[in-house]
Amino acid sequence: MKYVMAFLGCVIAICCLLCGQGKAFSMDMADGDRYFEQSDFLKSIEVYETLLKENQDNYEILWRLSRSYSKQGNIMKKKKEIKEYYKRSYEYAERAVKSNENGVDGVIYLAESAGKLSKVENAEEKVRLSKVIKDSAEKAIKLDSNNFKPYFILGVWHLNVSTAGWLEKQFAEAFLGGLQDSSLEEAEKNLKKSIELDPDFIESYYQLALLYKETDNEELAIENLEKALRCTVDTAKKEEIKEKSEKLLKKLKR
Repeated sequence: MKYVMAFLGCVIAICCLLCGQGKAFSMDMADGDRYFEQSDFLKSIEVYETLLKENQDNYEILWRLSRSYSKQGNIMKKKKEIKEYYKRSYEYAERAVKSNENGVDGVIYLAESAGKLSKVENAEEKVRLSKVIKDSAEKAIKLDSNNFKPYFILGVWHLNVSTAGWLEKQFAEAFLGGLQDSSLEEAEKNLKKSIELDPDFIESYYQLALLYKETDNEELAIENLEKALRCTVDTAKKEEIKEKSEKLLKKLKR
């Protein structure tokens, strides 16, 4: 009986220790989330990376790190620094998807980070990342059809690829079998779906306005720019899109 009681005591002690560790992990994760909500992305990265040291393949930490690096990259000024943060965002998203291939947040941030990284990469990488963007956005829609973000990403992908430069298309054709099929019709459909799911996301209207400008439909371009300027602007990135919208609207109304 004495040994049984001792054994039970050890089990209880271990359970208490594990429970305490679990609570500490949750509190630390909450700290990182709080810093992120306060737009202190560097501090959130610090918290998440500390947690990751003890949880190398933790999906929840990995996609959050991708998100924080992506947001920090948005506010950097030097191209080298922007590329560094976007690259880290992409790497953490890849790890998140490897940890949980059907986790929607990981797949979304893989598509998003690939899109951002492609803006600062060479032609070869742009073409390679193009496939990652499209495939990941389409997969995210299958995983969660009520999330606006993958529709937005896919819409922008169709717009960008449909209007890609001659040099990029020639490179893709010569070395990678060409770019994947795209169309302005699919761009419009996905951007409109993004707006349907989140009517307050400024960049959906801005990208839709660019599409209408591309197709010489200035009336609809102006309409969407005016809608963009009525959206909530609460981040540096959204402020940048607001300024671009104002500039384009002024140009179209001349």
